[in-house]
Amino acid sequence: MGSQSYVADHCNCNPFVGFPEIYTTMSTYLHIPLVLMLVGIIARGTAFTFRHYDAVKDNWQVLYTQIFYFASLLTPFFLGLIAAATVSHSINPDAVGFLDLYVFSWLNWFGVSVGLFTVALCVLILLLSFH
Repeated sequence: MGSQSYVADHCNCNPFVGFPEIYTTMSTYLHIPLVLMLVGIIARGTAFTFRHYDAVKDNWQVLYTQIFYFASLLTPFFLGLIAAATVSHSINPDAVGFLDLYVFSWLNWFGVSVGLFTVALCVLILLLSFH
């Protein structure tokens, strides 16, 4: 136990040590888009795996493909929303009410625009990778 605590205390193994204020703010006030982004990542990976390793080729393949496509759009969209809320300083910890604290800080025109722009960038990278 002693060596484990030494490693944790002295080796900067925690990736959030450098930016604790941003990490706590994002994980507290942006937990809804963070969870939705993580659901997109998990759904994309799961659909890819099930589509590839399913032994029977049937209608489930179509469902897996649709989940993969939808999650491929969902994940960068919420990543853009999170980036927009962080950069624009729209998070107000002094706000009162659930919607003001946890929804309106990221669900605004700027956040949606950056989210759509992030999706467009991912589509552009996809198209350029086929060229």
